[in-house]
Amino acid sequence: MNEIKPFIKRNIFEDLKKHLSKKEITLIAGPRQAGKTTLMMMLKKHLELSGKKTVFLSFDFENDQKFFSSQNSLVEKLKLEFGNNEGYVFIDREKGMPECF
Repeated sequence: MNEIKPFIKRNIFEDLKKHLSKKEITLIAGPRQAGKTTLMMMLKKHLELSGKKTVFLSFDFENDQKFFSSQNSLVEKLKLEFGNNEGYVFIDREKGMPECF
């Protein structure tokens, strides 16, 4: 008897891993509960295991909201996290983004 898998296998993770080397913004869009945050966390883990610096921020985390009050606040946070080094930024939004974006 075939075992039922609890998820649908998608190739997007491998496509996104290949895209990480480009200096571009990648937007992951989809319906609620489609796995967007899970996919970001998988990419974040992949990068960290490769020795890369990452930051994950969410509009839903009360402690992160201050970084979205202005573009300058966000830039200062990233400078604090990365210094003069490169890094990857993951921004998760559930309820909406403020006007500064």
